[in-house]
Amino acid sequence: MSTVAQGSFTIGSWEEDTVDERADGLRLSKASVTQTYTGGIEGSSQVEFLMLHAADKSARFLGFETVRATIGGKQGSFVLQHDGKFSIGIASSEFTVVSGSGRGGLMNISGSGSFTSTGEGASKYRFEYNADSSEDQVGTA
Repeated sequence: MSTVAQGSFTIGSWEEDTVDERADGLRLSKASVTQTYTGGIEGSSQVEFLMLHAADKSARFLGFETVRATIGGKQGSFVLQHDGKFSIGIASSEFTVVSGSGRGGLMNISGSGSFTSTGEGASKYRFEYNADSSEDQVGTA
């Protein structure tokens, strides 16, 4: 049975480096980002993004995020894979838990979700997940 976690996160640090820049305005960069989650997810994360910036100031990004948190009373970590965009000052992303990445009380976590930046230094997320632990599954087929 899936559960929905909702809340917000704030960016603690953002370190970005340009990898390649073209005369037509396209720019490839990578960023290391730390975030703090509140709400249905309580904890922190480290994200590595690859971003392609267009001349019109829009961007596409891909990334992997290691989340260390408590969710539904279970503490552990897992990795999210992001596919997102930035347009007109708003960042948004669809993300999925990388299969097999769960650790601790979140060993068997699976799920997906999305976030949208609010333009106020925070982003709102919605995460639909299943975090059955092996103890929860004892005696089930």
